[in-house]
Amino acid sequence: MRLEPLKRFLAGTVVLLLLAGLAGVSYADTSTKPYIKAFGGDVMTGGWYSDGTNCSTSISSNYQSYNSNIAGYTPDTRNGGILTYTKSSGTIAGGSSVQYGAIALGEIDGRRAGDGFYSNAGVASGTSIKNLTFSNNVAGLSYGGEFEGSVRQSNCIPDYYSRMPASATTINNISEAIGSNKGDYKATAAPGTVFKLTNGGATRTIGPGERITIYVNGDVYIDNNIVYSGASTASSVPKFALVVKGSIYIDKDVTQLDGMYVAQPADKTSAAIKADDGDIWTCHPANTAVLDYTYPPNCNKTLVVNGALIAKQVNFLRVKGDVASSNTGEDNLGTVSNCESGTCNVSEVVNYTPDVMMGGNFFSGGSSSSTSGLPVDSVISLPPVF
Repeated sequence: MRLEPLKRFLAGTVVLLLLAGLAGVSYADTSTKPYIKAFGGDVMTGGWYSDGTNCSTSISSNYQSYNSNIAGYTPDTRNGGILTYTKSSGTIAGGSSVQYGAIALGEIDGRRAGDGFYSNAGVASGTSIKNLTFSNNVAGLSYGGEFEGSVRQSNCIPDYYSRMPASATTINNISEAIGSNKGDYKATAAPGTVFKLTNGGATRTIGPGERITIYVNGDVYIDNNIVYSGASTASSVPKFALVVKGSIYIDKDVTQLDGMYVAQPADKTSAAIKADDGDIWTCHPANTAVLDYTYPPNCNKTLVVNGALIAKQVNFLRVKGDVASSNTGEDNLGTVSNCESGTCNVSEVVNYTPDVMMGGNFFSGGSSSSTSGLPVDSVISLPPVF
């Protein structure tokens, strides 16, 4: 069996309006190549977290490599890029994709047959794979990307953890926050341990009108689904945000997460680049922050995120499905419900749902400029309007 990266992802800090750094490497027989789908928003990769005013533009500091510490891999233009599988060449045919635009400050990798990530998914088969991909005209970039040239760090993600208000209530798990109409909560994971957010049991349901933000200083483990109530309406949209100064580990049996999930490195210097700090792992046993890329054979259930992922790097390690069986029929929103019921061929889905924008902003925050919430600057409805 030939061993090499099973799966390549969005590397670097990503906004998966999706805000996230989709990236990851696992090792297995590459005859199986799982793939991901993003709906409802753009995908953004590259950059770093803000230090309060800006982030470094030095090519050698504060930059997220896609596991360049692994033997045989060296940093290159794929840093801060998108590394996934498709079965496309020059036109859309199936595989990893985003419904709308792709903005990659690094390269969207297409170096080998089967590598790639296409934008504008859902249009007629045969459309260009980079129809809505923002990129420089660089020779050899068959999928586009490398949008910001040689210095790709000037795109900053806010320091969300600094938004925690002083009035945040300490909790032991998410169940102690559910049931309140509105609240800011906090927790701490001791070094070498994880904060067990869901702490076993059944699915956690965020009720109509509930607005919950949980800030955790340390790593977090999620071992059960977190979903919004089906009884919610346009006037009672739930809001759930998890902001972690550390990494987020998602159990293999979790199949749905609703809300916004943020993992930012506790260390904002270049030391955090190679560390498991500020990562989101879509499948991990949470064995105290081990860089575990051997676990994916256990990760054969689809994960659906209805909301956003924001991280230094996201390791998409689910292995359900194979890009060889993908098709353009999966590029429509029906795939989301199919995946929620476990009947799709896709390994991970991130669906930026309308409720992310409806009902006001996340993060209530306090009154000072350092802890105030993140207001919505403007919402513009473009035609056609229904």
